[in-house]
Amino acid sequence: MPIIKKIKKNLTNQALIKESNLKTLFRLISERGSITRSELAELTDLSPTTVSSLIDELIQSGIVVCTGTSDSKSIGRKPSMLEINAKGAYIAAFGWGRKGLKYFLYDLKYNVVEHLTIPVVNSDNFTQTIYDTIINKTFRKINKRRLLALCISIPALIDSSNQVINSSVLGLRENENIVKELAELLTSIPIIIGNESVFFTYAENEFGGAKSAENLIYINISEGVGAGIMLNGSIYKGSSGMASEFGHMTIDIHGPECACGNRGCLECYLSIPAIINKYSQYAQSMGMLPAESIDEIAIAFSNNDAAAVATIHDVADILSYGICNVLYLLDIDKVIIGGSIRKLGQPFLDEVRRCMQTRAVGNSFGNNLIKRCAIYFSTLDNNASCLGAAKYFIDNIMKLSIEMEHRLFIY
Repeated sequence: MPIIKKIKKNLTNQALIKESNLKTLFRLISERGSITRSELAELTDLSPTTVSSLIDELIQSGIVVCTGTSDSKSIGRKPSMLEINAKGAYIAAFGWGRKGLKYFLYDLKYNVVEHLTIPVVNSDNFTQTIYDTIINKTFRKINKRRLLALCISIPALIDSSNQVINSSVLGLRENENIVKELAELLTSIPIIIGNESVFFTYAENEFGGAKSAENLIYINISEGVGAGIMLNGSIYKGSSGMASEFGHMTIDIHGPECACGNRGCLECYLSIPAIINKYSQYAQSMGMLPAESIDEIAIAFSNNDAAAVATIHDVADILSYGICNVLYLLDIDKVIIGGSIRKLGQPFLDEVRRCMQTRAVGNSFGNNLIKRCAIYFSTLDNNASCLGAAKYFIDNIMKLSIEMEHRLFIY
């Protein structure tokens, strides 16, 4: 190898090692809340000199601060305590839904600094709305130079390899130049676009009831049906980023046509509009009024309304098929249900589990899988996809010492 190339390779390797060490120190400080240099050296097996040098760099960048001295009873000078500086940097996150954009600005401790709800008439002004929000309507409390990234959570089929976004919920059948327009408008900061269910899954694993779970599926049932899968502690994205499209699993090849172009998808039966339609059919056949919202069905179900009971049984039965398919395929041990369907309450989950158990009668293999699998509602709010996107960026994309190779990340 020519000497120049060898030097460049060594420099690159050294830069990557340094970046890895900085991220490790940042993560440990974030997880521990407050920690000393000596404790970091012990946890990482890095030399005290290396830790001190890297910490000084993090302090100089403004993302780590000294907050006083340890209460250690050891003799000599008390060691300084290190913490993440919440105001050292910020991440902007947008959640795009049918009713428009939800915008959150998070600090480095994931506190909400700013929050706006912004109407979006159609996809034509989506990118411009984000741009105007970033440039004109936000950052009333911070320095814009402290912005690390722009994260966008969207209920969509996202092909990361071809940078194509397709959302039946938002009426997007093609990319419509959204990715290109964002990249052209916002050239100075990294942009991360991802499926909202994947970001919900990440938030659930980091902040919710499934914290640190190794194998789980998060099923998001609202206007559409999405999911995120975590295997061996990592988000599973597949070869092109389109894995875990639970809502487009076919359960009836002769079923109704889905907006995705397939037939008999779970979304055709489990989405909130589909549930409302199913209830209304039962209600009208019983001489009752149709429902206009999931809230009405939830109230009717709690009152043991016949149409609601029949609807919930059908929905739980279909959902149980989908969950059992995932269990048999991936041996998942946690199922978290999120979205508006949570309004149906614990009796709905009880019905789902009962239906799952009927699938396993006489099948010891399936029975063991179902018994071992915990199913529960998410405890995070409907904005958790934005929080998950911000956390995902910091954990998996953010660079502390080297220039990011790409400015646009599609997940």
